Amino acid sequence: MKYKPQNGSTERFISLQNITLTTAQRGGIQMSDVKEIPTKQNTVTDPTQIVVSPLYCKVSALPKLIGISKSSIYRILKEYDEEQNGIENMYVSLSATLTIVDIKKFQAYLNTRHKTWL
Repeated sequence: MKYKPQNGSTERFISLQNITLTTAQRGGIQMSDVKEIPTKQNTVTDPTQIVVSPLYCKVSALPKLIGISKSSIYRILKEYDEEQNGIENMYVSLSATLTIVDIKKFQAYLNTRHKTWL
């Protein structure tokens, strides 16, 4: 790896097998900017190490996620349209056939309905 300043510039170039990248092209990160040295413990090496919790869910996938029937989901969404119980924008209708539901807001809405059938 060679560093070659250009006409007194602070910008550095790195040559790797005839490929030259500026620090801007590398994302502007230099080794002096690294606060912690990469190790096996703090570096992702396998895609299974990345865990992401979903924000939205299709209505058809919601029954499996929540553990209730599809008809109950549609009934709950219909009741939400009539009375929101303080939860706004719980779902978004993106097209005639695609509606996605905010999972956290759906759970919050279910909690507002807790024991209202009594």
